[in-house]
Amino acid sequence: MILSMNEAQTELTIPHLFRCPISLDLLEDPVTLTTGQTYDRSSIEKWISADSHQNCYMEFVELALSCIAKLLPIVNLEPLNIIKDESKLKKFIFLFEKGTISMKTSLCLVIDYSTTASQTEEVCEILGNSQKLVHEIVQVIVNKSSDNLSEAAVKALSALCSLESNKESLVKGGAIDGIIRYISRCDNTRQKNLAPLAMATMMKLLVLESGKEALVNHVNGIETLVKMVFKVCNQECSESAVGILSIVCSDFGSAREVAIGAGVLSQLLFLLQSQCGTKTKTKARMLLKLLRSKWSEESMH
Repeated sequence: MILSMNEAQTELTIPHLFRCPISLDLLEDPVTLTTGQTYDRSSIEKWISADSHQNCYMEFVELALSCIAKLLPIVNLEPLNIIKDESKLKKFIFLFEKGTISMKTSLCLVIDYSTTASQTEEVCEILGNSQKLVHEIVQVIVNKSSDNLSEAAVKALSALCSLESNKESLVKGGAIDGIIRYISRCDNTRQKNLAPLAMATMMKLLVLESGKEALVNHVNGIETLVKMVFKVCNQECSESAVGILSIVCSDFGSAREVAIGAGVLSQLLFLLQSQCGTKTKTKARMLLKLLRSKWSEESMH
């Protein structure tokens, strides 16, 4: 297109400061942001409404978290102490709510390692007492996310459970449900999984009455554990399952009824005939004795 002399002169004489950095057109309704940059009002409003800045921010955070996760446990986690500030904690939870699978995996790993250093122990307590965050961690397990994310979430729950002050919040946030969902899928996935760690975490939560009740009242809780009693390929799972069932069957008649109905007696007999360790066999015998004695007592009444 050929410009007239007047148009060419106008084109040449408009300073760049008078043009909107977004549209490159002459500023008609200029607004200046706190950054000092001036934009045309309509252009900046469109840009903000399109969430372009949010997408750029999330992409940057995802990259940064990925780098941090790769450097664990070498990286210094002391900067995590900024989470003591309530506004920073809200941003941390926001990232977990809105982030990608990669971001959530990295955040879970950061939580896991937060318990390894004394200078971040208080941060671990703050994170563990946030039922909203615990709920978000549990949801990635419940929603059958990727194997890597589910395993990272199990590690995060285990790490948070290392502090006594976090346990009640974990139970209220649904940790028992998340663990049951995870171990119920381990039968159908690869042999290498974190079922032993998940059940060890559940065992720690059973020191609370609320933890026991959450397990006993779970629609699939007892049956799932009964299925884990005789695990030829994973003796840790067998030992943990027997230990957990011993705890709840000792205190709850309903748990005993469900366990027996789900075939725990035959599972225990198979386990005793297997090549499992002495410790596991001892626990299995004790559970059998408990079930028989309780069954006899209840039959007499």
